[in-house]
Order: sequence, then C-alpha cells, then structure tokens
Amino acid sequence: MNPVSMKQQREIMLSMMTYIDSVCTENEIQYSLSGGTLLGAARHHGFIPWDDDMDVMLLRDQYDKLIQIMKKDIDAPYRLIDVTDKGNPYAFAKICDSRTFRRGPLNEIPEMGIFIDIFPIDYLPDDAQERRRFLTAMKQKQQDLNFYSMRTYNKATKYYKKVLKSVLFLPKFVYFRLTKSERDDKTWLVNQMSSYDHTETVGFTGSQYAPEKEFFPVEWFSQYARLTFENRSFSVIAGYDGYLKQLYGDYMEMPPVALRVNHSYYKWYWAS
Repeated sequence: MNPVSMKQQREIMLSMMTYIDSVCTENEIQYSLSGGTLLGAARHHGFIPWDDDMDVMLLRDQYDKLIQIMKKDIDAPYRLIDVTDKGNPYAFAKICDSRTFRRGPLNEIPEMGIFIDIFPIDYLPDDAQERRRFLTAMKQKQQDLNFYSMRTYNKATKYYKKVLKSVLFLPKFVYFRLTKSERDDKTWLVNQMSSYDHTETVGFTGSQYAPEKEFFPVEWFSQYARLTFENRSFSVIAGYDGYLKQLYGDYMEMPPVALRVNHSYYKWYWAS
C-alpha cells in the first residue's frame, strides 16, 4: 500500500475546501471554518502545525442547502457521505476524496477517503439547564447510531479495545439490529436536533464540547468575513473571536510542547 504523506493529505483537503467555498459562493450559502481549523486560520493563517484535519460549519438552513446541491452536482474524485447513508453513524456530512482510503481500528466506513467534516449548527435552548439536558440527550442519541453497523458498534482507537467492545456491546448491537430502524432513528434524530426555532443560542449538538462549551450567541453567525488559510481565503463567522475564546480560552497562546500532538487515528493510503 502506498501511504499518503502529510503534505499530500493537506493538499487534498485544501482542494476540497476550495471546492466547498466555490459551491457556497456560487449559491450564496454562508459557511464558516470551525473548531481547530478556525483556530488555525486565526493563529497560524493555516493548519495548526501538528494538525491534519479540516472542519466547516453552517446554520441548519444553509447546511441543508449545501448538502442538497452537493448530492446532485458533486464531481469525482469527491464523494459526499451524510446521515442518509446506511451504516454511517454520523449525524453530519463528510466530503471525501475517493482516491484514498484508510486502515486502522477506526475503519468505520470502508469507502471513506480523506475527508472534511461539515457540521450543522442548530438553534439551542436559551435556558442553561434545558440546554444541558437537550445537548446531553442529542449527543447520546448520535452515539447510539453506532449500534446499527457491525463496523461501528465496537468502535475504538486500539485493536484490543475493539475486541473487548465486540464482546461487551454485542447484545446491544443485536437489540438495535433486530428491534429498531436505522432510517427511522436518523429521521427522528435530525428532526430533534433542529426542533428549536429562532432562539438566541446555537451550536452543533454532536460536538465533543457539548454541553459544557458548545453554545454561542446566534448573532455571532449573522455576519461573515474572510481569513487567510495556507495562502488561500475562506469564510469565517465575523464573531470568530468569541467563538474561539468560548472553546479554547486564550487561543492565541500556544499550548505546551507536550500537548502539541496529532491525535489522528487514521492512516491514509492511495487507492491505486
């Protein structure tokens, strides 16, 4: 197998990000870099030096518009995977490069190549207690989607953990497969994720930062700007400073050297 180098991986993601940007620009869709990608744009004007992924986020109506367009018009070598794909345990979308594939314990979706995550941003309860309950429940429901696939019910970052989970979680996997409907559960989940309307607070319900930090004033998503990222220009929410402080604190301060670690569990290879 021919491995994909870090430089090649970043070039592929930048090309996919340029494609997303062009689709959004042509169709007047508002999007923003998110998470560590937005942090990289603000602090490094590109990738965080030890990082190797990219994320974008869109308010739900903009997200739905983008997904529908890309489902119809996406061109090779890119492929879109979203919540409607059977066996996909994620309630958000990924744009993937079909020329690549991965190996490792986290090989959940065989056809998934190097990817960019596309996150929907939904309205959330303004009340702190109600928001915590809602985000906790939605996060758990999204995790339950793993139990519909033989590849994901035992998801783990180490092979020995995967073996252990294969035994421990087998009854729950069988229960989901025999008594529940993946399609119905996904439809219900998306409806619940987007069930609040025009509150003052928004966020991604499946975020690793939920419920402690994943809630932002909707006004931060009302205007957009451009930031330089690896000598290119991509869209960001105008309120990105508040967003980054909410997630990372003093985000312009570099973390200790010991924490500058790539936590990716994916090893990428060329398909041919």
